[in-house]
Amino acid sequence: MNSAWWSRAALAALLVTPMAAQATLPSPIYSGAPVAEGQAHVYPMHLSTGTDWVITSDTMKYNGTSGEIAAIGNTIARYNTAQFVTPRLLGNHKTEVYRLPDDVTWTDGARQIDLAVRDLEYHATEDTAAFANAKGYYSRLYIEAGHGAFSQGANTGTLQDAMVTTPSAVANTPDYRIEAATITIIPRESLLAEDVNFYIKDKRIFHLPRYRVNMEPGRTSSVASFLPRPSYKSHNGFGLKANLQYPLGQRTEAFFNYAWYTKSGFKPDIGVRYYAPYGEWKLHYSKEESRLNDESVWIQKRPELIFTSKPYHFGARPIYARAQLDWGEWKEGATSGSHSGYSLLLATDPLRLSDRAELTLATGYWKDFYGYGDMNRSNFYYGARLDYDAGRTQWWAGTQINQLSGATPYRFDRLDLEQPAFVGFKYKIDRLNALGAEYTWDLANGNLKHADYTWYRDMHSLAGTLTYRAKDKEWRLDVWAKDF
Repeated sequence: MNSAWWSRAALAALLVTPMAAQATLPSPIYSGAPVAEGQAHVYPMHLSTGTDWVITSDTMKYNGTSGEIAAIGNTIARYNTAQFVTPRLLGNHKTEVYRLPDDVTWTDGARQIDLAVRDLEYHATEDTAAFANAKGYYSRLYIEAGHGAFSQGANTGTLQDAMVTTPSAVANTPDYRIEAATITIIPRESLLAEDVNFYIKDKRIFHLPRYRVNMEPGRTSSVASFLPRPSYKSHNGFGLKANLQYPLGQRTEAFFNYAWYTKSGFKPDIGVRYYAPYGEWKLHYSKEESRLNDESVWIQKRPELIFTSKPYHFGARPIYARAQLDWGEWKEGATSGSHSGYSLLLATDPLRLSDRAELTLATGYWKDFYGYGDMNRSNFYYGARLDYDAGRTQWWAGTQINQLSGATPYRFDRLDLEQPAFVGFKYKIDRLNALGAEYTWDLANGNLKHADYTWYRDMHSLAGTLTYRAKDKEWRLDVWAKDF
């Protein structure tokens, strides 16, 4: 199992995507794959008093009998957390239907709206709005649309003749984008595009009749998931990897994820997901990799069914539980047979010790059952991780103790380290570059297992790391879109 640098913001992602090296929920303390940390767009918030409209302008006309309102010149209107800045506002105070026929700057921090639109019609009682010529940010995405409508009560935005990209890709010609006849966005839930084209700069890559992205917090998919991303590992060679999802229903999607390497070939992960209110079901066929004693191990899962629960928080306490179940058929070389298992995780959200320090605690239990040789294996583990942000320098340290019982017939899911302890740092040289190192010891014998040295590079819409694993004499390159 590899060790790598993890940021505090990435801990949530660990709890969503299981490690390849074992079919269990990963611990948020120690894991084995690099993570991409996107930049969040900051949305302004304009609070008003109560739910009544508050309107200011150079000239105000109001008919108390009919309720007609006309605000002319430097008009600012506020309703709940929304603010509209425009030359004119026309409407009716009794029907609460308002029309803003000119250019409008529309911001709403609570709903993640920061848009420039035109000809906006707002129905306050229904909490709906229709508009034209939209450009700006909505639900952590950058959008442009010929026409659109938001139903705030239904928490849905619908865009016509629209373009969507991520904040880091914004430019005169975005680094990547999707264009579609219709795009429906449910914030923090999903994006569904109809008749959609995928672009890298000015070049159209391909077309799909429908395209769906899961936007739930912690998910790894994005509007940019379709991008082929370069990768390099000494043992696999140079490669490309990408992810595609195709909606089959409101909660169901087909997915096709792939990686292709010059040395190890084509590695697909193909299947179907169902997003239930209580968790996620996944049926898939895949070829997955882990590292054991500095060697690459590949396994086929043909197929595998996995259920992963949503995290359950205990009231307002910063502690949560998750569970995972899996059933499938595994094949590694000449070894094959059924595999099933379950895992439980109890962990804290990062606990703030000071303005700069956070502590994460976790404990868990998992058990595997193997058809090959009628074998089984279990593990009880616990650990802690401390993160410290000193401005230009970030430090982290932690340990995890695994108490294994039984054995596995596969090399794929054997633990590289049963009692790892690690310490690392990252120093920001300038706006685009940082250098870091991480050292991992085996507490069972005190030996230094890994010494990793990493260059971090910001490349506008992309980010990358180049790592030299000194103990393994191995180079590793990873590139990802920053916003997922």
